[in-house]
Amino acid sequence: MSIKPLKPLEAPVETPTIAETIAQTSVQPTSTDQLLALIATMQQQLVLSQQQAAESNAKLAEAILATTKPRETLKTAKEIAQEANQKMFDDQAKELRRRQKLNIEADQNNCEHIAGCNPLSEERDVRGRSSILWHKTDAQVVVGICTNCQRFFRPDDPADARGNNYEFYRRKPSINRMSQSGTRQFLDPLQAMKDGTLRDS
Repeated sequence: MSIKPLKPLEAPVETPTIAETIAQTSVQPTSTDQLLALIATMQQQLVLSQQQAAESNAKLAEAILATTKPRETLKTAKEIAQEANQKMFDDQAKELRRRQKLNIEADQNNCEHIAGCNPLSEERDVRGRSSILWHKTDAQVVVGICTNCQRFFRPDDPADARGNNYEFYRRKPSINRMSQSGTRQFLDPLQAMKDGTLRDS
């Protein structure tokens, strides 16, 4: 932030008193009325001078405050071009993430969650066991993840594209052994069970 140098202040002009003004007046008052009129004129001039001084001080204060305000930095053509390129890259990355998410969702909807059903697998499990790895959390909630498509299973999941819900897959025998966390005591077990599953952001 740059501050412009201010012009040096001029020395204040001393306003003569009414008595001094009257003494310097070429025409001296000869009566009380003339003297009162002259005093009134001097008072008006004094008030006007004070008003002008107050306005000058206000403008000076505004000018000082204006120098302290942050100013917008002017960007060069190179900086503007770099920002445009960065925005383009960000938009492309956002679109790529969106497409990847759609592809993952499509793969998970098409997956049968059967061991060996992945296209990269050599042989499908002849007993039809599921590829879901089940895990019991410390809140005693059983969640699962398919080792083929990485879909996460939760007790409150709605039915999938095949019309099968969590209980359907939970009843199927799995080719994987269930894992389990340690157990804990919670003040609110129901809330702990509700909070004990991962959610997509």
